[in-house]
Amino acid sequence: MKKNITQYIIIFFSLILVTSCTTFGKSFSGDFSNIKINSTTRSEVEANYGFPYRAGIDNGFKSYIYVYLKVKPFGELQSKEFVIRFNENDTVKDYAYYSSFENDKKIIFETNK
Repeated sequence: MKKNITQYIIIFFSLILVTSCTTFGKSFSGDFSNIKINSTTRSEVEANYGFPYRAGIDNGFKSYIYVYLKVKPFGELQSKEFVIRFNENDTVKDYAYYSSFENDKKIIFETNK
């Protein structure tokens, strides 16, 4: 009897693992209208988005990378990546946004026709 209960518990938790989603990072939208090139400061970026997942140097410029990952059951991976490079005076030099989420892809292509 005790062996059967243990088997049911293992099966139950295995089903939960297989059917649940796992996320990494904090989700963010694809609306970056609050970011102005050569105007928005690094401090303002941090106030709006928090501290980045990664920070580094890209072609001599400080850069921040924000990442959000969502793993669905059976291994389907969706991701968002927001990359910001800063000028020497800590204002935004440029930024890039990449997403594999269907809603984001629709918004990106609708607004950039």
